[in-house]
Amino acid sequence: MHIKNKMQLLNNRKGKMQEIRKIILNSLEFCLKTIDPQSLVQKNVRIKKNILEIGKIQYNLKEINDIYVIGGGKASKLMAQTISSILNSRIKKGIIIALKGTIFNNNIKNIEVWEGTHPIPSESNIQGTKKMMEIIQDLTSNDLVIGLISGGGSALINLPAHSIPLKDMQKFYDILLKHDLDIIKINTLRKHVSQIKGGQLAQLCFPTPMINLIISDVLNDPLEYIASGPTCPDTTTFADCMQIITKHRVKGIPSSIMQHFQKGLRKEIPETPKPGDKCFTTVKNIIVGNLKVACDSIQEFLTEKGVNASIIDYSLSGNVMHLASYIHDIAKRMLDKHKPFDPPGYLIFGGESTVEITCIPGTGGRNQELSLHVMNKFQDEDIEYVFCSIGTDGIDGNSTAAGALIDFQTPRDARKKGLQCLSFLQDHDSYNYFKKLNDGLIITGPTGTNVADVMVLYLE
Repeated sequence: MHIKNKMQLLNNRKGKMQEIRKIILNSLEFCLKTIDPQSLVQKNVRIKKNILEIGKIQYNLKEINDIYVIGGGKASKLMAQTISSILNSRIKKGIIIALKGTIFNNNIKNIEVWEGTHPIPSESNIQGTKKMMEIIQDLTSNDLVIGLISGGGSALINLPAHSIPLKDMQKFYDILLKHDLDIIKINTLRKHVSQIKGGQLAQLCFPTPMINLIISDVLNDPLEYIASGPTCPDTTTFADCMQIITKHRVKGIPSSIMQHFQKGLRKEIPETPKPGDKCFTTVKNIIVGNLKVACDSIQEFLTEKGVNASIIDYSLSGNVMHLASYIHDIAKRMLDKHKPFDPPGYLIFGGESTVEITCIPGTGGRNQELSLHVMNKFQDEDIEYVFCSIGTDGIDGNSTAAGALIDFQTPRDARKKGLQCLSFLQDHDSYNYFKKLNDGLIITGPTGTNVADVMVLYLE
């Protein structure tokens, strides 16, 4: 996967700063190549004679009647393409629900690719999930289900609880995205308004053996929160949902959803399957890609260039303003105390920030906002730096950018054009700040993968 506007980003600087930008952008391209779903699946799935190996788990193909492939998420198209090339006609039937517009090879045998919307589910998502339910009804205990699951699956694999209409689910998802909630809290709520999430897909497939290849976009890879854990035991409850709603003062939730939560509290509807449920005795889940793999690849690329590079943290979370302060503090420590090494060098971060939307937003996303907040932190410092933050899915918020690149010369360029950074941040319009600047936006298009966000900071 290439950065489409790399030459523009390089041409906006000369000399050493141009070279630093080039190194950082090349490291990001290397990272996206490393976490490409095709290569991740190829590393973990192989056939030797009649033995199917998935990770360290083996299946004798002579003992399996039929193989079915189901799943969804931003990486699922490319995962399906690869699993299809490996198993070919051994797959009887399958469907994955993927993000509309992701580029892939249409020649996928026996697996239907159904396109849906993200981050707000649509009728297409619902219909694709219903088709998946139809496939599940054909299973026997002598079959094998291979699940392909990745970030974005919470929206794409979507079938609301029976009492909840789609328009209410759409409003609910929109409300959650505009609150300053982390993915753990958001997916706790999502699990309890679904017929699929929170282990219910595994419950529907039982007793058929099921093995799931998972690309994680959740920090530290808690299985039950990746795509809202459709194949994993759910440790959360309806009571947890009500606690989140109350504590964070989540307003405007449709009445059908609040009534559903209340019924859950009164035990009028069943909880999601919990640890120890028999349906998980036939399920195996394998993480094939995550944020650590992404950060490690950036460090590998940089160290091979003979420069100092250190991973500081690949589990960052919190509001963009707090993360900008943290990144600034780490930079000051490196410059003052020469830890983790003497500058110059590169610091690598991974994580997923949050943005609280308090107005009708402009265009942008958390990575572009984080870059602007970092720039504000450095603006009074006499420090030569370059910083970038991108979403590995290539989609930052409601913009067409993956993220943004800044350096110590960016504020000077902005002043020449009369751009006031704070006004763009107040309007959550970071994309148009960089667009008017004609510098900084990193454009990849949808990458077909997703392991959260990566950041690189260079300090002189």
